[in-house]
Parts: sequence; structure tokens; C-alpha cells
Amino acid sequence: MKERGSGGLVMGVIDAAKSANETIANGYDARRARMPQPRLAIVTCTDPRLTELLSMLGLATDDADLLRNAGGVIDEDTVRSLAVSTHVLGIKEIMVVGHTNCTLQTFADSDLAARLPEGARGEGGQPARFSAFTDLDANVREQVDRARSHPWIPDDVEVRGFVFDVTTARLREVAPVRQAVPA
Repeated sequence: MKERGSGGLVMGVIDAAKSANETIANGYDARRARMPQPRLAIVTCTDPRLTELLSMLGLATDDADLLRNAGGVIDEDTVRSLAVSTHVLGIKEIMVVGHTNCTLQTFADSDLAARLPEGARGEGGQPARFSAFTDLDANVREQVDRARSHPWIPDDVEVRGFVFDVTTARLREVAPVRQAVPA
């Protein structure tokens, strides 16, 4: 989308964002640059409908370490970030938040891999894994299990899974806290 700037020039979204940043930076409160001390890590999707997720959960930006990727997947890079969250920042709770009407439910990995240029399909021409899924609740539980079982995530960190309904803004728990097994 192109917009007209102050000089009548047509601007793209990036140029408009850069221009807006100049205005905002002039009134920026430098106290916001202090190191935050989040109490929670949230792994969720990059879907724009989740941009305000923290405020919809009653959290301030400093309250959570927000990790986003397509589908809210616990992959190698997400685990790397969660290791920093738990071992460096001291976070003891992780929320995995999937959402209704997720784009990753609309295709199969093979469909997207077929759209990629032949030489870009991954190691040795093998299609990449995009983590598409069909069952939202099962996918969230799978991501929770990945986090809970990864050796880099301490056992005393609570990991729970939720589905956010984009039409009602309601959160539904699908992977509750693990109950301790009696010895």
C-alpha cells in the first residue's frame, strides 16, 4: 500500500513507518530503555491479530518475553530464546498460545514447499518443514510437550498451552499445568 507523504511523494509502508518513528523518537522517554524483568515467556504466532496479545491478557510490555513465529512453534530457535528467558532472565512460566483461524491450518507443508524455487527447498532438495497442522488443540499440546521435554528448559519451569479465539478474544487452556506424580 502506498501513501502520500508530506511532500506529496508516494511512500511505501516501510517509509511511512520510518517517518512515524522520527516523530515518536522526538518525544521518547529514555527511562523505557532500562532492562525489563519479565515474569513470563509467551510463545505465539506472528499473526497480526495477536499484536495486542499482551494487553488482551492484562500484561504490560515489561511483564512478558514475547516470542513469535509462524504458528507459535517450539523449534530450535524458539528453544534458544527460551533458554535465555529461563536461564538468564529467570523466567519460571511459559505460555504457548495458538489461535483460531491460523494460516498454518490452511495448507500442508508439501503445498508450500512446492511453491518454493527448486534450489531453495532445503538441504539436498528436500522440502523444508513449515509446521503446518490440522488440529489446533493437538498442535498446542505438541508444542507444550516439546518445551517441557527439552533439556534446555528447566524442570521447575511451568509450561502451559492455550488457544486464543480471534473472534471473541477469549483464552482457552488446552495443556494445563502438569500434576506432580506421587512417589
